[in-house]
Amino acid sequence: MIFFMVNLLHKTNLIRFKINNVKFKKVSTNFATKVRYYSTAPPFKISNLNLNSYIIDNPFDNRKSIAEYAKNKKGVYIFEILNKKFYYVGSSINLYSRVTSYFMPSILSKADIRVLRYFNKYGFKDVKLSLYILDANASIEDVFNLEKYYIDSLPKNSILNIETTPRSGFHLPMSEEARIKLRKLRGQVFYVYDTSTKTLIFIFDSKQFAYDNINIDHRTLNNCLYEGSLYLNRFMFSLEPISEFVFESIISLNELKTLIKEQRYTQKSIQSTSKKLYVENITNPSLNREFDSIAQFANYVKGDRGTIRLYINLTKLYRGKWKITLINV
Repeated sequence: MIFFMVNLLHKTNLIRFKINNVKFKKVSTNFATKVRYYSTAPPFKISNLNLNSYIIDNPFDNRKSIAEYAKNKKGVYIFEILNKKFYYVGSSINLYSRVTSYFMPSILSKADIRVLRYFNKYGFKDVKLSLYILDANASIEDVFNLEKYYIDSLPKNSILNIETTPRSGFHLPMSEEARIKLRKLRGQVFYVYDTSTKTLIFIFDSKQFAYDNINIDHRTLNNCLYEGSLYLNRFMFSLEPISEFVFESIISLNELKTLIKEQRYTQKSIQSTSKKLYVENITNPSLNREFDSIAQFANYVKGDRGTIRLYINLTKLYRGKWKITLINV
């Protein structure tokens, strides 16, 4: 058995630990950058679990790689701001959904916490993303312990985290024991956040309860829970508490229904004035087509409407391949 040292945070000497039987390979992608991959044992004993690590340069433009390696996976993510040597450490049971939520203008523009304010002001230039993915059978406690390990391994003055104990800054509205009981009785619990107020407003006991009460399609709900889409361009659904939104103002089911009804009316008013787009794909012209609205194109490419608006009638290409032109009717 061979023991040697691996630097997990590229170009730093901040985190080093002994690992066994390390496997390393470069994962090729269709992007300008490459993903570096490590398969190791965790830096400390976590129920004999494996730890897969991916380092992704320029994560904002490499969301396809994030989806490939992190979708529905548990673990820890670290944003490193290279030119300032700042770090932000977080964890999730769906790393793809959590990480890509940082890229959404609708979230960034309403952010109060330090890391989101930074990204909103300076963007994602010179940012590197490290993903540390645990086995599917890892517990929430395992995930939190791993997050705590990386937080403690970084100099205190270099991290953008406000709280250095995972989830310490967030008051869980129900105990873990109660949530487990509800899952067994009714299905998957999920949380509803209002991005306009950065507040937790409701907790659904199950998907079925949501289907029955807010008239949401199962495909839409799954997109919101697993793809990071905003419901009605306002509400964020999450399978876990989101520590970045620290406010809590639980409303009744009737109040939630009223709020959703009002937002649907607002969305219809916006859509009635929607402009048509002609979108060209420079790598595959067969995909060129018209769209009735920005929202329709956003759904087609699973993108954010706010970001897409920034590329309309510009020579700069959306995601490096889409030229978007407004059709004047």
